[in-house]
Order: sequence, then C-alpha cells, then structure tokens
Amino acid sequence: VRNATIEYNEISEVSYSGISLGWGWQKALNCMRENVVKGNYIHHYAKHMYDVAGIYTLSAQPKTLITENVVDSIYSPWYVHDPHHWFYLYTDEGSSFMMVQDNWCPAEKFLQNANGPGNTWQNNGPMVSEEIKARAGRRSR
Repeated sequence: VRNATIEYNEISEVSYSGISLGWGWQKALNCMRENVVKGNYIHHYAKHMYDVAGIYTLSAQPKTLITENVVDSIYSPWYVHDPHHWFYLYTDEGSSFMMVQDNWCPAEKFLQNANGPGNTWQNNGPMVSEEIKARAGRRSR
C-alpha cells in the first residue's frame, strides 16, 4: 500500500495481528511507502494464531509512521507452538525506513526481525504519556 492512513480505530477480538502492513519479506524498495498508523487502540488480539503482534510490518516502506497507538491484552491460547512468540510491535523481514514512536503498551515486548536500514524507534512502551494513551481509539466524527 502507498499513502494509506489507518487511524483512530478500535481493533479487538481478532484471530491474528491487529494491524498488518506490508508484503514481500525483502529490503528492496517497492511501491509501499508513506503509510500512517496512528491513534489506534488494539486489544484482545491473537485469538487463534501466534508469531503475531498488535502492529506488524513487513518489507521496506519509506516514510511510514507508526505513532500514538495503544496495544494491550493479547490472548494466550493453550495450543500455540511457542507461547512466548508474540509482541506488541513487530517489524519483520525487510521492514525499513519507518518511524515507530510514542506507542503505548504495558511492557517493552517488541521484535525487530531481519530489518533493513533506516528504522527509528523511540519512546515506545509503558512510559508513553497518559495524554497519548487517552487519545487512541475510535472517535465520534
């Protein structure tokens, strides 16, 4: 996707990741770029599958911004192959040129797996301000 904006949603009761953005498992530049994931409230995810995150990315996505989201409360199915392989934020293979900042979650449980260059991570975890946390989720329009 290019120039996609996913903002101010409440996402819950999903089988896998809350938001998944990207495709291709590579660091090479492609059509994906300039996406925004902002202000979403993601909770009760991974109801049936693991190797998962509240927000998951894949491949190079220059100028993509992931910010001011709240990720909390993952399911723990008894049958998963690795009950510890889940994350709040997960940039997977080739994820490159992204800014991941000011996302609240109750612990710093993140994975940056085989990422490409140019990712910036700052101020993610339980230290994010209550003001940011309070703004996440659905808004009346």
